[in-house]
Amino acid sequence: MSSKYITLQIIPESSGKVKTYRISRMFLTFIKIFAVIFVIALAAFIYEFATANYEVVKLQKVERENKMLREKQAQYDEYFATLDSIFIKDLQIQHILGVFTSEDSVKIHTMIEKSQLIHKIPEKNEIDFENRWGSWRSPAEKLAIDQTPDVIPVSGVISKGFDETNHIGLDYAAANGDPVYASGAGKVTSVAETADLGLTITINHQNGYISTYSHLSASYVQRGNNISKGHLIGAVGSTGKSSGPHLHYTLQKNGKPENPEKFFNY
Repeated sequence: MSSKYITLQIIPESSGKVKTYRISRMFLTFIKIFAVIFVIALAAFIYEFATANYEVVKLQKVERENKMLREKQAQYDEYFATLDSIFIKDLQIQHILGVFTSEDSVKIHTMIEKSQLIHKIPEKNEIDFENRWGSWRSPAEKLAIDQTPDVIPVSGVISKGFDETNHIGLDYAAANGDPVYASGAGKVTSVAETADLGLTITINHQNGYISTYSHLSASYVQRGNNISKGHLIGAVGSTGKSSGPHLHYTLQKNGKPENPEKFFNY
């Protein structure tokens, strides 16, 4: 029967006393089991640490790639926005030059100004010219319609729109000498020239509306004339403070500026 203990002797090289240790076999077995468990735990820890470190490195790489992709996406979005803007402006220029042709370089330059390309047509005031909404008009109603300033005063392109704060009127790019028409029937109350607006015709439409036509090169009417809608009243020019031939057209109702485009049917 084997002993339950192991005797361990340590004999020094010098002539010292021999040291004897008595160790239980069960204790040695426990030490072996502990050592095995420790080695396994250490290996598992090293594996988990290496795996976690790999995942961290991988995550950092993914984050860097995502950042690069977001930057690329932002660049692409900016490029596409620029392309969309160019495409829209190209269509607008094609429309402008296709609808309105002229050899006048000043006129073409004015038509493709930035303010023209971003111009938006406002909502319209619809007028029943064809009796779609009731019985035929009486003479008084027909006169009221004739006095409504809804005729475009010149054949041109709007180069600057209406703004209640900075520009209470419309600027039409047109060639020098192009005909200017009365937007509605009324009475000419003024034909005068000022330093800023140049030669200007003022028409009282006798319904609260007053229209003006400025920077003219010529006037074909006089103060006191009664005129009909569409009557030829003058010619486009560049008088007063003007960068080139155009018509500055304004409309007021009871002294308050109105956007003339709301009355035009186009």
